[in-house]
Amino acid sequence: MTHHQAALPPGWHLADEATLPGGRTITGTAARVYNLLAESHRRAHRWQVGRHLAPAGWVPTWVLREPWAGGAAGDRRLRDLREAGVSIESHRFDPSDDEPASASWLWRLNPGVGAPSPATRGRVGEGAPLQGITVRFVASRPAPPGAIDISPGAPSPLAPSFAACDDEAYRRELLQAFHAGRLVAALTGPPAWSLWADPAALYNPRPVLEAALSKLGAALGS
Repeated sequence: MTHHQAALPPGWHLADEATLPGGRTITGTAARVYNLLAESHRRAHRWQVGRHLAPAGWVPTWVLREPWAGGAAGDRRLRDLREAGVSIESHRFDPSDDEPASASWLWRLNPGVGAPSPATRGRVGEGAPLQGITVRFVASRPAPPGAIDISPGAPSPLAPSFAACDDEAYRRELLQAFHAGRLVAALTGPPAWSLWADPAALYNPRPVLEAALSKLGAALGS
């Protein structure tokens, strides 16, 4: 019996034929994998990785191997697509929650090269990792219930370490957290989050973090 980890999302159809940006036509599992990447990008879909959600538009390896996608050779079809000239990005998603099922390589069509389908043209911010997420910075004391503590030294990956209490060092830490998947994982789940930094701290992370989250597609609430 074939085991399906997940069904194809409602309303989706992955055709067995696709026309690549350069005009070449491909068929079979390679076409389905290409159409899967294109559809995930177009819809800014967030696939499940363990108990977390992948960033919008990124496809985990397990999805490539689903019977309705590329099957057992789904991830190998990525190599075929790259050899055909398709630009595909990858990064390691690892939220560091000690659950192996929450770690995966993620894949997406390079949004800066061509257009996977006519429907994506002219749509600003499509596929941004934090699209649909709203963050609000609060400064009251004590921290409101449920707020993420971003004070220096706090455990959240959004917070600067005590060693990174200057803008450039903090930017480097945020970049590392993003590439490791921890930054996006910290804001998965609810569509709105409150971020709190201790107003008595010597370093205020808000300006750098606000700019970073905005670039990743998050909306800034008042």
